[in-house]
Amino acid sequence: GGKTESTGGLGDLENTEHKAHINQLAQRLREELNLGDEAEQLIRQNKSEELTDLVRKRREELLKQKKANTEQDDIEEQLYNLPPGTVIGNGTLVTGHVAFVLTAVGGTEREMITVETAKEYVKMINLDPDAIGEVVLSGKSFGIEESKVFNTALSACRYVTRVDLSDCIAGRPEDDAHGGLELLANAFEGRTLKSILLNDNALGSKGIRKVRRLLQGQGELEQLELGNTGMQERGMAMTKELLLTARDPHPLKAIALHSNLLTTEGSIKLAELLCHCPNLTNITTYGSRISATGGEAILEALLDKTKLVHLDISSNNFGDGACESLAGILANNPDLVTIRIGNSGLMASSVTRLAHIIATSNEHVRDLDISSSQLGKSFIAVMNHFIDSDIRVLNLDENMIGNDGAESLAVYLEDSLPNLETLLVNDNNLCSNGALAIARAVAKKPNFQRLEMDFNFISEWAITEICDILHRAGKPSSVLGKFTLNDPERDEDDKPEIKSDEQLKREAEKLKQVEEDLEYLGKAFNVSVDDDKGELDDMFNSLEQAAKEGKEVLGDGQDRGVIDAEDHD
Repeated sequence: GGKTESTGGLGDLENTEHKAHINQLAQRLREELNLGDEAEQLIRQNKSEELTDLVRKRREELLKQKKANTEQDDIEEQLYNLPPGTVIGNGTLVTGHVAFVLTAVGGTEREMITVETAKEYVKMINLDPDAIGEVVLSGKSFGIEESKVFNTALSACRYVTRVDLSDCIAGRPEDDAHGGLELLANAFEGRTLKSILLNDNALGSKGIRKVRRLLQGQGELEQLELGNTGMQERGMAMTKELLLTARDPHPLKAIALHSNLLTTEGSIKLAELLCHCPNLTNITTYGSRISATGGEAILEALLDKTKLVHLDISSNNFGDGACESLAGILANNPDLVTIRIGNSGLMASSVTRLAHIIATSNEHVRDLDISSSQLGKSFIAVMNHFIDSDIRVLNLDENMIGNDGAESLAVYLEDSLPNLETLLVNDNNLCSNGALAIARAVAKKPNFQRLEMDFNFISEWAITEICDILHRAGKPSSVLGKFTLNDPERDEDDKPEIKSDEQLKREAEKLKQVEEDLEYLGKAFNVSVDDDKGELDDMFNSLEQAAKEGKEVLGDGQDRGVIDAEDHD
């Protein structure tokens, strides 16, 4: 569309040079701008304005495409080259692969996913599905239509090994929730997964059937979490069958079934699965209504395990009869780091016995829960087993420690558990003085991060003082737990008197006079106030004897009168 060196114009087709020029220009537009016959025709028709518009539009299209390609190249480069933990949009990088994370980074309220937001979220997946190695959709809520959008995108992720679908159907009608979860789960069918997390979804046996295609064939699975899913006997039986059909013995290392309804029958099904998992390292079953019979089956299945590092059977009704099996499990697993056996029906004598085994066999323990064990005054005998321990988290909730016990605990903590980070003493009949003593002790721990002492009898003035103690020690306000169930009306400790400046001045003057009197008396008896207590006692005994006999003492030209017993006190 611009000028040429020819004076004949673009329309002079008889000129050989013009023909050559037209052919060269058409060829250049075809190669550089991908403009074909349409551009050549405009050249030959001498329609320079139309040709100019065509070239301009084509160049704008190419520039936009180049920019888009550059942005995609930049994103793909970031996906592979940024250090682990870097956040891009809604994704978090992990070593080797991208973790596509929809759960709130930094924490926000639950989001009810819509079809529109689903389409926006999957754009990152579609950039490079093969880069995705982990998918985390927890904390969001999906229905059927939203899950269809994700199913299409996630099905293209061929190298996923870790899937977290925890808490992803809340707030939906059951059919919509289960249908959505089924679509999300089916997206990973046939993938060789190492970790599956399905916590906090209302599954039950019906829900387990909806995710069976996710669980079946998982012969390499190492971690399975089904906590707070309404798991009962039928659901546990189905889970056991799906895993052992895939591989027997199974390589599962970690299983979490906390906050469920296992009761006796479900616990027995769990025990049957555990018998076929020789590499087990982590088991979590707290708060799953496990009976003594079911607990016995589970513990028997664990007796031959030697690789456990995490054992949490707390808040179940195992009963005191579980002590013998627990003793064997603890002795057989020297690498245990977490031991939570609180509120499991054990008596104080059994906990004392197990404490001795833990202290001698489990030197790596960092997290110990012996709550609700009726320890009372015997708790300090239990704790003496751990004087040299490296325990970081200690749960002593609901052990009837009392105020005297709290002060004993404070003295214990002065020289023990130097790396303690968390202490729980909720529901222990603590009053203000005991709580204050504990606060002063933990404030000196350099790594201390959490103190919980709710459900006690601590007055408001003491809580204020505890806050001040922790603040003066450089601890953030988040260290101290809430006092929502505390009952200050039952506090048996008196609030210390707050004295006025005038009172403090009078007491200072009185103390100065006492010091002068002591110095005077010391000279008379040849005793210094800095001498050892025995010599000072001898001096006061002499004074007391003189007072009883009504004798005048310290005459020496200075009549001080008779010193009576009240003056001596």
